[in-house]
Amino acid sequence: MSFDELQKKTAIVIALFSITTLVFMLHHTLMKQFAIAEVAYAKEDALSGTSFALTEREVDTRQSPYDLCIPVPEGTHYEDFHIENHYFTKKLVVRIHTGRDDFYRKHVVFCNSSKVKKSFGQKEEKELTLSFSLNQVYDCDADLTDGMISLRFSPVAGSNSHLVLLDPSAKPDTDAQASLLLAQKIVNLSEPGKDSVRFFLTRMGEDAPTDREVAAFINETGADRYLCLSVEKELQNVDSQEQANAESQTAGAQKQEAQTAASQKQEAQTAASQSQEAQTAASRKQDGQEGEGCIVQARTLYSDSYYIRNYGNVAFANTMEEALYHEAGFEALGLSVDPDPSSLLHHLKIHGAQVELGADCLERETVQASLHKNKKQEEILNRAAAALYEGLMQSYEQAEN
Repeated sequence: MSFDELQKKTAIVIALFSITTLVFMLHHTLMKQFAIAEVAYAKEDALSGTSFALTEREVDTRQSPYDLCIPVPEGTHYEDFHIENHYFTKKLVVRIHTGRDDFYRKHVVFCNSSKVKKSFGQKEEKELTLSFSLNQVYDCDADLTDGMISLRFSPVAGSNSHLVLLDPSAKPDTDAQASLLLAQKIVNLSEPGKDSVRFFLTRMGEDAPTDREVAAFINETGADRYLCLSVEKELQNVDSQEQANAESQTAGAQKQEAQTAASQKQEAQTAASQSQEAQTAASRKQDGQEGEGCIVQARTLYSDSYYIRNYGNVAFANTMEEALYHEAGFEALGLSVDPDPSSLLHHLKIHGAQVELGADCLERETVQASLHKNKKQEEILNRAAAALYEGLMQSYEQAEN
């Protein structure tokens, strides 16, 4: 073999190796871009006349690592799909922008029946939707290979050391949009994969789950913190005598926890009273605001209906209130037992609290229309989110001590 022939063969081998490497890298890149969107609560849509059943066949889990395999038409690319994990309603939704219903009337979908309960397709004006009801709240990841969307499911319960459920209030007397923005800002402060704490939201839009659905989600996922977030224009001061009367109703093992709340409330109120003028001046100076300043008030509600040993609901609520006072510089109105005995807080058996924020500068219409354009309002929510995130992290440390 001549030297020239050897050079040619070497060049061919190098070229083939380079092409193979490029194809692998491109494939790997496409796989990474095939993301699954997490969706909070969404109301179930009524089935229309365009709905049809999918033909299912049991997947052989002994030979396949996947729990759901969905065939796709030839020439379909990853950008033609959008996958949503509706974890509150335990449903996986695959939206196919170029899908044909006749294809899925003829082809079989492979399912692990121990995880997938039922499935159906629905032809809409601009896309085809495939919906799969799941047996549990699952995390999932997807591959797009060999003409199949292949998905693996793993239970959310036990996947993280801690789970926090943030519940942005959507009640009529609150600013639902600002409450949601506050919750989203807290989630954005977390670092998935690094933090041992994972956050879930009860809603991402106008639809909100019922208290029963929230409680069921907490029980199934093993969430250990519940925090309701309520942003209002103004908070009314709580009468101290009414608070004392409400706390004195606690009996047995709950009595000691209520007394701790009274002591912590008194300390917080004393500190707030002593530093109110200095805090107001500092807030105005920091905000660079001319004329009358914007004082943000914070109050935290807790439940005395369930006793948690050592670090209970009173201590958890106090951690949240102290974080808003010390970290965010808000005016602390103190702790209060949730006055509504039928509220979700009184039916939970985990650490739970409701944080209420109010300020005369949090105009409802302004917040909803252009919060991102209003530096003052944006700064308030950023401070609140950072303080509450820090408070949640501290609550786990304090509970372990």
